[in-house]
Amino acid sequence: KPESVSKMLVNQMLLCYGSIFACQDNTAKIRLLNNIDQCLKAGKKYSWYMFLVSNACVALLSGLKELLTLRGAQSLPTDIFSMIQSIFKGILGESEISTAQRRAACEGLGLLARTGNDIFTARMARSLLGELVTPVDLSYAASVALSLGC
Repeated sequence: KPESVSKMLVNQMLLCYGSIFACQDNTAKIRLLNNIDQCLKAGKKYSWYMFLVSNACVALLSGLKELLTLRGAQSLPTDIFSMIQSIFKGILGESEISTAQRRAACEGLGLLARTGNDIFTARMARSLLGELVTPVDLSYAASVALSLGC
């Protein structure tokens, strides 16, 4: 069954968001990230929240991929990387997200590791491993570090 026109339009708008995000100055990027974060926080009480999570993942993934293409990530301050990391970690912390949403958030963290510098990536890996509440075997810790490029 072909996709509806309205669904295709939303998908194109989300991809466009990524292009717009990548071309903005840092102040505008922070505003756009705050908008996504606030929407995710305020939208939890609505029945369409899972759609919002999917759209946020697509928009952020699109923005990170565009930043990689434009090589614009080198000039980003750490607070922007931290905001994106926080959004993805918040999504991963949701108990009712789908497998596709979990994969998208994990892909986002991987892209974030690729766009960030080595220091940010190492801190992110330490943070992600440090927040685990269960004992972690060495192969799991190595797989997280490897997926983040450490």
